[in-house]
Amino acid sequence: MGLIKQENVNSFNLPLYFANAKEVVGIVEGNGYFSIEKIQELNKYFSTMGTTTIDMQSFITSNVRAVVEGVMNEHFGHKIVDELFRSFPKKLDNCNFISDDEFCKDVDLFILLKRKVPS
Repeated sequence: MGLIKQENVNSFNLPLYFANAKEVVGIVEGNGYFSIEKIQELNKYFSTMGTTTIDMQSFITSNVRAVVEGVMNEHFGHKIVDELFRSFPKKLDNCNFISDDEFCKDVDLFILLKRKVPS
């Protein structure tokens, strides 16, 4: 699209690691400051809601934006971020992982934590 310089794209690195449900439980329990009140896999919740691919694209886009928008503003400047996230759902349209149960099995979790009272 020519909106940013190629060297700026090449210098951007955002390493991500997606822990599975078992790892998240271990981290929370190992921390000791919280107890897990409820944990639910959201992909099962969405499939029972009859969520469409469009809804899932919006859901993924808004979640990705919430996580990376600040970093992207800092690196690329705020002018490009709106355009990036307007085109992001179109990119997702070409990805098969949204409907891949094996890929999504441990990705989306809802976890309700309760802060433990210090003794």
